[in-house]
Amino acid sequence: MLPSERHLVVGLGNPILGDDSIGFRIAALLARVAATRPGRHPDLEIVPTSLSGFRLLDLIRGFDRLTVIDSMSTGLFRAGHLSKIRIDEMSGLDEPPPSVHHFSLGSLIELAGTLAPGSRYPTRIGIYAIEIRVPRTYTTDISPDLRDRVWGLARTIWTGEGLGDFPETIPSERVSTTDGSPLAAPGFPGGAGQ
Repeated sequence: MLPSERHLVVGLGNPILGDDSIGFRIAALLARVAATRPGRHPDLEIVPTSLSGFRLLDLIRGFDRLTVIDSMSTGLFRAGHLSKIRIDEMSGLDEPPPSVHHFSLGSLIELAGTLAPGSRYPTRIGIYAIEIRVPRTYTTDISPDLRDRVWGLARTIWTGEGLGDFPETIPSERVSTTDGSPLAAPGFPGGAGQ
């Protein structure tokens, strides 16, 4: 990361749609890790959110680099499989969205340049997509196969973004999600290695 490069990590997901919340949960964990290291990444902001479409434009404005963590359901991989995608490698960015309410990330960035030509939007964009099973019910819990992988996925993303070493534990607190359910974190009750 360049010294003056503002970097936003956004974890997308619906916290009440089970496995769809995986990006949201991982961003929440990454934000907790970053909070244990004040001053080490002054140009880094990590935001778990359920925003999508146009609502993301305000969130990503003013950043040079954007990392998105989201779920995908392709049926090609087992749940928890992590794929890293650069936006310039994605096909279908020029295809029309499935409805007028949805836009691809590439289309949103392009549209932002048209709607707010003087505004700064990320030029470096990467996506971490985590395979999930399609959620069929509303729940704040995630499937056991994903729950057991949250810590490892967070570590992979943290180090993959060049943010340094990832801790084995987060001191003095039990690691949990925004809904209070425990994450699979080494050194904590219910976590890996317990």
